[in-house]
Amino acid sequence: MPDFSIVAAILAWLWFGQTLTLLQIVGDVLIIVAVTTLQLKGTLLSEDLHIEQHSRS
Repeated sequence: MPDFSIVAAILAWLWFGQTLTLLQIVGDVLIIVAVTTLQLKGTLLSEDLHIEQHSRS
């Protein structure tokens, strides 16, 4: 699923000619990295718990 802030920035640029500052771009990148990292950690944790539960059975 695309990051909505990126979609909003692209649409604002296309429709209204708005641009992002370097600080805004860096902030967007940090948000994407943080969300991706948390999602990957959650997936890995979920898989670890699933494997652990099956090994106990």
